[in-house]
Amino acid sequence: MSVFHDEVEIEDFEYDEDTETYSYPCPCGDRFLITREDLENGEDVATCPSCSLIVKVIYDKLLSVTLFLASICFASAVDRQYISANGTFANRRDYDSISVKNGGRWGVWTWTDKCPPGSYAIGFSIRVEKYTGASDDTSLNGIRLFCSTEQTNNIMYTVESEPGEYGHWSGVRWCPRNGILRSFQLKVEPEQGAGDDTAVNNIRFRCSNGLQLEEAGGPFGEYSEWSTPCERGGICGLQTKQEPYQGIFIDDTALNDVRFFC
Repeated sequence: MSVFHDEVEIEDFEYDEDTETYSYPCPCGDRFLITREDLENGEDVATCPSCSLIVKVIYDKLLSVTLFLASICFASAVDRQYISANGTFANRRDYDSISVKNGGRWGVWTWTDKCPPGSYAIGFSIRVEKYTGASDDTSLNGIRLFCSTEQTNNIMYTVESEPGEYGHWSGVRWCPRNGILRSFQLKVEPEQGAGDDTAVNNIRFRCSNGLQLEEAGGPFGEYSEWSTPCERGGICGLQTKQEPYQGIFIDDTALNDVRFFC
């Protein structure tokens, strides 16, 4: 249950006329997004993609906006239990897979990992080696999905296909309440010839409500076109293409491609 515990009037909002979307600052530094259509239709709850704080927007059609900061609707981080799926549900039936066309050419496809039956990915984190420029950079090394259902949101399974060994895991980016991951883009650096290759630098997901989620990845490359969205449900598993460690003085790229299961 949400407990609305603070009321603040927000004047520092931005409005995008092209998308008819309002953007409001969150105390964590990120911004809440909510469309004018949603507000006028009475859909007045938004979730911060960074810290998962929830706000209720009071909209009077005169652009006077009050946000009610709310406790997170899911179980709190203290109460939430994370369990690694670790291949337990790899044989779960899936209906489709989605991919993009700009993946790197190095590496091999590793193991498949999936959410438990009946659950889907509602958030993700990435493992990134920060750019140094002074040594062999690999950028994106791993992708971790967080699986849940409305009935079991205090128990969350984590899913990951073999990650690379470099970098640190980011915080989690969550879809808003009742949202699930449905499609993605890959940011990939083209082959550099004699230069340092990094392959995949970042990933961007789109939730079932249209919200786009992205973490701070590597600086190189361009994003692909969006994958086709999962037509039934959402993303429920993944398989990554990883280049194993190549040894000293040999260029490493780590994660080169990924496909997701629906």
